[in-house]
Amino acid sequence: MIVLALDTATAHTCVALRDGQTLLAERHMPARSHSKSLIPSVHELLGDSGVGLDDLELIGVGIGPGSFTGIRIGLTVAKTLAFARDLPLVGVSSLHALAHNVDDDLTQAVICPALDALKNEVYCAVYSMGEEGLVQLQAPAAKKPHRWARELREDHQKVFILGSALEKYMDIFRDALGDRLGVPGSEEQNIIRAGFIGEIATAKFRQAGADDAADLEPLYCRLSEAELSRMKKS
Repeated sequence: MIVLALDTATAHTCVALRDGQTLLAERHMPARSHSKSLIPSVHELLGDSGVGLDDLELIGVGIGPGSFTGIRIGLTVAKTLAFARDLPLVGVSSLHALAHNVDDDLTQAVICPALDALKNEVYCAVYSMGEEGLVQLQAPAAKKPHRWARELREDHQKVFILGSALEKYMDIFRDALGDRLGVPGSEEQNIIRAGFIGEIATAKFRQAGADDAADLEPLYCRLSEAELSRMKKS
């Protein structure tokens, strides 16, 4: 099954092609504007791989949490392709995909993907490594880094945190967790890979079928500025 996967939840435009368990091609690049970089990236990926739109059988898309604008752009492009080409569409938590950036032998620590959510918050979740892959222990949420670090210290003996939140909040995590904390050895592990979006989407599709493209919504985890403004006015 040839899958086009994409994620625009962070400051990187991420696209990939998979064929079953095989990663055909993958790209991720810093982008100031996903609206300008995403579609050209998809075209280049398809062209370089010798895969045409008619060859696609599934679209997987990261639905966040992350940048509100970025997620909307990625989801809009994915939905447009799904409707135009009559393709099934599967939404994937961007944090779930990020959690796949760990080694399979990381079984003693909980895996904690965390993205900088601005406003002194992180988008975060908690997973453990089970026999059949990642198991979600804490659903994606927006939390204050101090509070989340205390929760992790109280509940877990070993914690592996990865993602863009490390750059801003490393001192907080180290102070709270001490030698319980593990972090990536390379910056690459902090970037969401669209290849994992495709892998998760394929598994979800085989288990439960496609999402309803018309009803698939972003996973924001908190209200937008526009929604907060409307609430204040009402």
